[in-house]
Amino acid sequence: MNLIKEMLVFIALLWVGTILNTYIPLPIPATIYGMVMLFVLLLTKTIKVEQIKTTTNGLLNILAFLFVPSGVSLIEHYHLIQGNVLAILTSLILSLFLTVFVTGHVVQYINQKGQQANDK
Repeated sequence: MNLIKEMLVFIALLWVGTILNTYIPLPIPATIYGMVMLFVLLLTKTIKVEQIKTTTNGLLNILAFLFVPSGVSLIEHYHLIQGNVLAILTSLILSLFLTVFVTGHVVQYINQKGQQANDK
């Protein structure tokens, strides 16, 4: 698939995600709807990884650059963040530990299941 067709896949998924975001009254961004649809399409092999590989590799190469708007927004809204630093840091630290805990348990579970399958 050439680059234009690959980009059109992503644009179409974002467009459908925007439509879903408009009509489904949930606080979920349109990009999340698009990513979920892409995941389902990849999972069902409706879209194969090879069909979007060039675009995804290109996006991964500029991934750090895509965080610039978020950083600028943080600086722009510093006055809002300043009063809530303790709450923000607390939630960040708790979510970090929760993520590490859950990830560790999931990896241990998968490893145990893999060892049991190898033992049989």
